[in-house]
Amino acid sequence: MTPVQLQTNAIPVTNIAVGDTPYSASIGDEVIVVDTDGGDVTVNLHAGVNGNHKKIINTGTSVLTVIVVPSGTEQIRSGGAGVPFNVEDGLSLDVQFDPSGGGNWL
Repeated sequence: MTPVQLQTNAIPVTNIAVGDTPYSASIGDEVIVVDTDGGDVTVNLHAGVNGNHKKIINTGTSVLTVIVVPSGTEQIRSGGAGVPFNVEDGLSLDVQFDPSGGGNWL
């Protein structure tokens, strides 16, 4: 399945599901809507660019997870170098990249 990219008020929105896993986010992906009802979905983040923003939304209702994987030794919310961040059903991860301290999605 090919991810669907839409424009909403000039903000790119990408819709993905289990058939797209693992999904490699691009610099241009700002909002990624993930349907996990068919299974866990992995989203691999690109190498961080200062100020780049990502919002990853899990729209699933089947107690499954979006696994967000940082690039290399980057961190998500200071969770440790290269440690994935899990987004459960109905929740989202809203982060912006800050290169200080070795690279962190905050």
